[in-house]
Amino acid sequence: MFLVVGTYFFGQVGINTTVPGSTLAINGSIATKYRLLTGNYTATINDEYLDYKGTSDITVTLPASISGTGNFEGRIYEIRNGSTNNTITVQTSGTENIDIQTTNTNSIEVPAGYVATLKSNGKTTGATWILTLLGSGSIPAGASATITKRNYFIPQGSIVGDSFDVTDTSLVLVPNTLVTINTPSDKVVWLNFLLGVDEAGTGTGVPYLRAEVYLQPTSAGTPATTTTNQTLYATGIALIQQESVRGAQFQVSLSGVLNVPKGSYYVYVRMLRWANLGITSGTNQPMTTLSSSFSSAFLN
Repeated sequence: MFLVVGTYFFGQVGINTTVPGSTLAINGSIATKYRLLTGNYTATINDEYLDYKGTSDITVTLPASISGTGNFEGRIYEIRNGSTNNTITVQTSGTENIDIQTTNTNSIEVPAGYVATLKSNGKTTGATWILTLLGSGSIPAGASATITKRNYFIPQGSIVGDSFDVTDTSLVLVPNTLVTINTPSDKVVWLNFLLGVDEAGTGTGVPYLRAEVYLQPTSAGTPATTTTNQTLYATGIALIQQESVRGAQFQVSLSGVLNVPKGSYYVYVRMLRWANLGITSGTNQPMTTLSSSFSSAFLN
């Protein structure tokens, strides 16, 4: 390393430059310590960037402030939560606090996918740390990020897909629409399904069919194939359309925006015959899923 010391009157130091314009001017890259965490951890003098990719919630403790010799005013820690659906709690030592704008607190939560930056202000009591950033670690705040995409198509040259029966007495889960999504915190989520369906049966009557997106916590178990409860886990993202002719193919497009609390969810589509119009009540209409395309995105 080559150091060039500028005018001693100003005490300026230049690294890879002969004309430092600041107290410390570095004309090149900067490397700081990276540490991958595996569990609870207390930050030390040897840390700067702390990263976590585990499968459980953890706690990161900030070091206690030091008075006099050894005071680390200006020290910075970057703490990234790279887990899928867990939380990092960042806490202070003893009775110290973190300054969050107009509020002081002894701990903050860093959701999955977010990064927190904290800076010591050199104080030894009260608010000793300042939260300078808490934001998404993957995209700029306010941008959208696709979190899940899933496509299903019957094989080329085939007309055989996964079959299901539509009736007016119960709702059936459409095969190949079941997807799992995870929200690291309360999120506004855009959901979109595009389905290609073939009615395998024939006959008279041109009924109306209803399709709706359902959002079910994974903690409630695997969704039932059929149900008579139209409202349980229903999102209101729905479509009613009339078949043009029996035994033909048709498309279903469903999309909408939901406020989704933090958690893990099954997303899927159910169908129901909404109006019989020439079909006897209780009669099954055999259907086949030709294609299913799903995508979702965070909007905050």
